[in-house]
Amino acid sequence: MLTSCAFVDPLAIGSFIADGVMSARTGKGIVDTAVSKVAGKDCKLFRVTVGEDVCITDKEIDNQLIEKMLNMPCDAWRFEDDNPVCL
Repeated sequence: MLTSCAFVDPLAIGSFIADGVMSARTGKGIVDTAVSKVAGKDCKLFRVTVGEDVCITDKEIDNQLIEKMLNMPCDAWRFEDDNPVCL
């Protein structure tokens, strides 16, 4: 009776682990990486949940970064994990 509850799908576990490794290395999961490659842009499906476009260009990323830096209360920055930090 409980055997069906104890079944572990090795394919699902492998996919979960591969997605975790990909996310740790690139900041994107397998699906996001595949969509980015096909679209030729930086794509993250999560952006839909915050009302943003799924895919953005490098120029849009640069503009967002510059805007973020200009709104920071400092005159000089350094980068930590691709994010600007005030000096």
